[in-house]
Amino acid sequence: MKNYKLSKYNWAIDKSSYIILYNGFTDTLAKVDDADRINRINPLFSGIASIEEVNRDDSELFEFLVHGGFLIPAEFDEREYFRQQFNRSKYAGIVAITAVVTTGCNFKCTYCYEELESRPVEVMDTHTADAIVDYCRQIGAKNVFVTLYGGEPLLNKEVCIHLINAMQELEDCKVGFHMVTNGYLLDEATAITLSGMGVKAAQITLDGPREIHDSQRMLKDGSGTYEVVVKNITSAARHMKVQVRVNIGRHSAQAYDHIKELFKDNSAIFVYPAAIQDYANPKCAAPDHDFMAEILGADKVPVPRIKAKQPGCIATNMTGMVVLPDGQIVKCWREVTSWDKEAYRMPYGIDIRSINMINREWEKYNPYNSSNKCYQCKMLPSCGGGCPYEHVINNTHKCKYTETMYRQYIERMYQDKISELKG
Repeated sequence: MKNYKLSKYNWAIDKSSYIILYNGFTDTLAKVDDADRINRINPLFSGIASIEEVNRDDSELFEFLVHGGFLIPAEFDEREYFRQQFNRSKYAGIVAITAVVTTGCNFKCTYCYEELESRPVEVMDTHTADAIVDYCRQIGAKNVFVTLYGGEPLLNKEVCIHLINAMQELEDCKVGFHMVTNGYLLDEATAITLSGMGVKAAQITLDGPREIHDSQRMLKDGSGTYEVVVKNITSAARHMKVQVRVNIGRHSAQAYDHIKELFKDNSAIFVYPAAIQDYANPKCAAPDHDFMAEILGADKVPVPRIKAKQPGCIATNMTGMVVLPDGQIVKCWREVTSWDKEAYRMPYGIDIRSINMINREWEKYNPYNSSNKCYQCKMLPSCGGGCPYEHVINNTHKCKYTETMYRQYIERMYQDKISELKG
């Protein structure tokens, strides 16, 4: 028999009369309700029984465990596989570019981490927008995803439109567009214009019923914004997908249910919760999934895609970048107004040489390196190592969820699969 070993990413959840098996590498989800097989799997996963015993006593079970990735060839190194895949993904696939078209904003949100009030407003011009397009030509980009960002990007709608038009002139290059906006200026006419130019989705924050939203997300003069934002979300959804983010804290647990109910019949609107983070004091930052489960109830937190994945963060894309209004480059959205402009000022402007200089530290980051704090974690293929900014800039890490929450997600995935099969 070929030599096999246990995967490092096996999960077995005991439900008394059956067990739920999950493998974080292959995304295999299974139910085992045969008592004899449960009595073989539990000792095997805990290291008491040998693989040879299982193969000898139940070859069918053995083959299932191999097929599902719970048992793997002895010479296969899962962590090394992920490490290499992570490194490849840094230079492959979509070139992710965030264009901060302005640091100006018409809102004065109580929890804004950008601290825009303390800085002069900067506005991107068409020259900088054209330099982004020239950079894509320089690197021979074939697939680019552009996020229009701010401040509030629609305060500089003219440059948004200029950049979209210019990007679409790239030859042999597929370009996608997304906008992060507070929604106040995204009236239906603007949504029609942008969707017609290729902006297929927008993210808009709506923090709950009127009294909660207006106490957190008001105009500069203190006026409420709820009514206008709800109207604009509804009209924009007739022309593009709208992701509605609901920022929740301990004082606003009911907000998420309110917004879900508000848009429950609109398939173009996707509502999701997010924990309010205190980026100025990382030690006080909300613990994401577990925090949301604590205040919403675990059954109300949307189950994340926990299948093994490569990084989706723009900061780990070595050809991607965040372009500031004045043409300077950073790697992370959290650096939009907190960067040291002298330290980041690049002599080459928006250029592959500038990216190479900034990437020196980011390129070292790989959660599957043995020196990384996440290396031994069973949840790593699903979590991806958490926030790269925390690792690279703050030399720390913040888990997305605890093992208890992860197990609850596996159970809910199983229940969803059962419901799907019955339906």
